Amino acid sequence: MVYQLRKALYDLKQAPRAWFNHIETYFMKEGFQRCASEQTLFTKRSSEGHIIIVSIYVDDLIFTGDCVHLLFDFKRSMMKEFDMTDMGSMSYFLGIEVLQKEGGIFIYQKRYALEVLKKFGMQESKMVGTPIVPGSKMEKDKNGIAVDGTLFKQLVGSLFYLTSTKPDLMFITSLLSRYMASPTELHMQAAKRALRYLKGIVDYGIYYKHGTNNKLLAFTDNDYAGDIEDRKSTSGYVFMLSSAAISWSSIEKATNCNIVNYRGRVCSSCNQCLSSYMAKEDLGAARIADIMTKPLKYDAFVKLRGMVGMCEVSKYGAQIGSQESSTKQ
Repeated sequence: MVYQLRKALYDLKQAPRAWFNHIETYFMKEGFQRCASEQTLFTKRSSEGHIIIVSIYVDDLIFTGDCVHLLFDFKRSMMKEFDMTDMGSMSYFLGIEVLQKEGGIFIYQKRYALEVLKKFGMQESKMVGTPIVPGSKMEKDKNGIAVDGTLFKQLVGSLFYLTSTKPDLMFITSLLSRYMASPTELHMQAAKRALRYLKGIVDYGIYYKHGTNNKLLAFTDNDYAGDIEDRKSTSGYVFMLSSAAISWSSIEKATNCNIVNYRGRVCSSCNQCLSSYMAKEDLGAARIADIMTKPLKYDAFVKLRGMVGMCEVSKYGAQIGSQESSTKQ
């Protein structure tokens, strides 16, 4: 005899889907719109033009907006419909730690970074100043000694999650991910160097300052035919808002002469516009996206790391304190 389940139980595989369908239906009824590129992100605008943004992860959700009354109404409505607990301002979510003060918001992953170092036995390792040897190139190393592929994939996966608040790890992590199919000791050594670098920046994160430039800036770079084996290019970008990076990427792409020539013409025009803008905004000859495509020397790397908004949590506290004291005066 076969029974049809009328209500999903929490421990069953279909429970998360049933729960999401239920809360999605509620959001649609309340006038929310689901993001086309992110299924768990919902937005709603009031008649006055205010917006509320909600992100869901299983039975946890975070929300923000530009109107206190709209946020309060949302909380009240949710608690009436569901059995929920208001945890207050976000301080920790999916491994990301958040510090919120009057001067700005700081996000970092110290707790998770320490767990990663412990998991791979790198707590006592010697720190290095850059995640990759400056000027070095990596290859498939076909004749190299193979290493545990599962362990290597776990290491690269952990580094990828750390790039959520550490864009300075994006290039080396993207580079290592190209060799997950058949990693060798050469690749494992490069991965462990990234962990040695991580040990020195566990307290680092991204600081978004209040009251700074709210213009959206985009920086791009392309290491044309930089791969020494297949001549593929590495493309990278950084989007900046409120004095810090909000989106970044580093990815290897195939080289096509027609595409490269077209992109070259487009980039040339964009660079002229960007140069005039940077001169107007006193940004100098900033090449921020270089940190996504090249193994830079220490001085250049540290400079660009600071330009994307990265700093230590202790410096964040000091900056916040000074801003609040000046405001009170």
